[in-house]
Amino acid sequence: MTDLPSNSNPPHPTEATKEIVRVVESDHKATLELISRLATLRAGLRGVIITLASTVLGLAIAQSSWPIAAFGVPVVVAGYFAEARLEFLLRLAHDRAVTLERKVQAYLSALVETGVVRQDADAAFQREVKTYQFGTSRSLRGP
Repeated sequence: MTDLPSNSNPPHPTEATKEIVRVVESDHKATLELISRLATLRAGLRGVIITLASTVLGLAIAQSSWPIAAFGVPVVVAGYFAEARLEFLLRLAHDRAVTLERKVQAYLSALVETGVVRQDADAAFQREVKTYQFGTSRSLRGP
């Protein structure tokens, strides 16, 4: 049996580091919940838009009435703009979730790696911590 080199001892993360990772994980969970709600809302909005568009189109054809069609067009266009906005927010939230996962992955790499690779992993984790902004998932809910 061989002895492991002294630089391969598992790191002892500080309480501050553990707390940062805990906050990142909770932010990640909140972001995933936001993604879930946005996806559900987008699916519901699509159903309403399709139903409304087909209803107005059918009514306009059945009544041979251009005013009905003219009334329906702005409502459908507004629905499509709302769906585009939800798609934009969903993309932002997804990118945010991926970024948070990268931060947790950097932490795990810093815990697992040994030797020179461990120093690189520690440096990568420190860079990820420095770029973390708490509460960005909450700012996605505002618009």
